[in-house]
Amino acid sequence: MKLDLSRAKSWDKIMQWGVNDGVFPGGVLLVGNQQEILYYEKFGSAEITPNSRPVMKDTIYDLASLTKVVVTTTLVMQLIEKGMIRLDDPVDLFFPGFAVNGKENVRVRHLLTHCSGLAAWAPLYLKGENNQERIEYIKNLELDYPTGTKVVYSDLGFILLGELIQKVCKKPLDEVAKKEIFKPLRMIDTYYNPPKHIFSRIAATEFNNDYEMNMLEDTEGVNRREGLILGKVHDGNCFAMGGVTGHAGIFSTAKDVYHFTQMLLNGGRFNNKHILSPVTIEKMVQNYTRKILGGNRGLGWDKPGELSSGGDLISGQAFGHTGFSGTSIWIDPTYNLSVILLTNRVHPTCTTKHIRFRSLIHNMIFSSLIKE
Repeated sequence: MKLDLSRAKSWDKIMQWGVNDGVFPGGVLLVGNQQEILYYEKFGSAEITPNSRPVMKDTIYDLASLTKVVVTTTLVMQLIEKGMIRLDDPVDLFFPGFAVNGKENVRVRHLLTHCSGLAAWAPLYLKGENNQERIEYIKNLELDYPTGTKVVYSDLGFILLGELIQKVCKKPLDEVAKKEIFKPLRMIDTYYNPPKHIFSRIAATEFNNDYEMNMLEDTEGVNRREGLILGKVHDGNCFAMGGVTGHAGIFSTAKDVYHFTQMLLNGGRFNNKHILSPVTIEKMVQNYTRKILGGNRGLGWDKPGELSSGGDLISGQAFGHTGFSGTSIWIDPTYNLSVILLTNRVHPTCTTKHIRFRSLIHNMIFSSLIKE
């Protein structure tokens, strides 16, 4: 199969429609395969208020939950390859005292597949004065449901995985990510806590943090984030925890993310550097929750299913992930194709139109595959 690029004009049109219809103020769409970038275009604005800036191809986006797969899942799988942890290690092994209130059977694999029983989210910035107290809060939680009985996408589980990586590696998560992922993959514009001198290249996110404030039952005493959020992570828990966590926090460009997807399509290698083994990738992208209520999950990754953000035409071997800020990755080894969509749909306020849009554009791209 190869991509019929004569149909790319229709991708331009739907991206521009997304801008015009308020799905997002702007974005970058990149389509590539194992060997090369096939399509790479920019649309709309990186910021519309208080200033106006156009999107550039190298605009840097807050990737939000893409952090879960680009950083956290990758580093966990590397630790497995190095013989430092196992998927079936109990979480209590790394966080003594965790195995209370029904959490005795929670293992690393349950955190990766979002079926641990932990709640989806909690305002950790209200649950402690520092990160140690916030992790203690998670350790003492009761489960929302019995481990392994359903899938509930959980930020809390991936916050624990980020802390686990730091414990095992005995280094901060951002340092490990830079050494093991960003540097060998030549992800030169990928950061936790990007430096101020590049803020002019970063797409703006929300004004204030109204969306998250509206999730709270009681906002008394909560420090509201006033004004435009730019260059600082949008996610409130990650922001409170110093901008470096396992569930959110990295900023990057479409081209850098393409290097990451290129590595996965190439069996875990990039420029003759080993990142993951083909056996590890095969294990990582299996569907572990097909028979469980709530979704289709690999280790960290989302798998095709009903209402998939990857659309209706991706193969069963595909795997992907989305980010709250308006970002997504889908990789399909059957068709040797990766699709990277980076937008800032939360600027200046959050919309939900992107949910259907993602499926529509993936359908258009994958229907452009033809026999060679």
